[in-house]
Amino acid sequence: MTLTLASARAISQSRQSLDRRRPGTSAQDLADHLDATGWLRTLGGIEGYVALHNRVAGITRGCVDTALANGAIRVMPAVRGCIYLVPRRMTGVLLRIAEHLNRRRIDAEMAKLGCPREELQTLGIAILEGLAAGALSTDKLKKALPAGLVRGFGEAGKKMGVSSNLPSALRDLEFAGKVERVLADGGLDCQSYLWRRAASDPMVGVPADPLDWMIEVGRSYWRHAGFADRADFADWAGISQKDAKAVTAALALVPVTIEGWGKDVYALPEVLDTVGPSPTAAVRLLRFEDNLYALHGSVAPFVDARDGDVVVRGWGNGRAPVSLAMAKHVESRTITTEGRIAGLW
Repeated sequence: MTLTLASARAISQSRQSLDRRRPGTSAQDLADHLDATGWLRTLGGIEGYVALHNRVAGITRGCVDTALANGAIRVMPAVRGCIYLVPRRMTGVLLRIAEHLNRRRIDAEMAKLGCPREELQTLGIAILEGLAAGALSTDKLKKALPAGLVRGFGEAGKKMGVSSNLPSALRDLEFAGKVERVLADGGLDCQSYLWRRAASDPMVGVPADPLDWMIEVGRSYWRHAGFADRADFADWAGISQKDAKAVTAALALVPVTIEGWGKDVYALPEVLDTVGPSPTAAVRLLRFEDNLYALHGSVAPFVDARDGDVVVRGWGNGRAPVSLAMAKHVESRTITTEGRIAGLW
């Protein structure tokens, strides 16, 4: 199938709810919105609020914080081991994916530091007992645990960025769905967490096969992105090209050629049913690394040829100057209209 660049941008704009703000500010509405348009990477700043403001009519900080408080939306590890704001429906699958992507590294670190699994399991039992009375910060939890269970790893641990056995024990419990992190002051701009016992088991109904988890994540990804190639999906999700190939086959994705896009891509059949002639002129001041282009691994598809030589500061690689046409990531927040990047703010 071949589409014009305008039609492709119209679909991407619509999939991200950037053509018009959708109504619905209840906790469940926000969960449904994240499920439909994309999970939000959280960096302890205002970016999540900015992203939702651009997409949801009438939203306030209070709406978001209420949804966080009642668990309709969660801040948790997901793809690539990064922290995302996600709908409750996806918590079990994303915990499984996060563990799948990080388990080998964590186990290797613990083995190198002389910390056996039995030690982490014993510490995990104590952590659950320590959280019986309510949520605690990591520091307060450490003080509440029996003496000697938490031990530091000294200089060897510092070099590896692992100060003690406590973070690994907490991560094991989180991956198992037994504890969950909550923002200390209840807002997305908070940079510290409390730990509490999980109110329910998020693993109920989650399949055992890792490929099934990846397929579910892939289905969400292509629904949110509109279009993407297999390599971009693998890079975004942190999975191998082999696994990405299996996912695309299982989803029966449709190969699509987009005029001026620069590469052939794939799309879900139901997404192609939403093809419009052109994107709207709605103007949106986007967050840093907005999903409109972050899901595609580059801003290039959303940059007109006349703007391609504009020099911006990149993100990563020392934040060196780079042309928009060549940029994978840009340091500035962007302004979009007609499905393209029209400015910076």
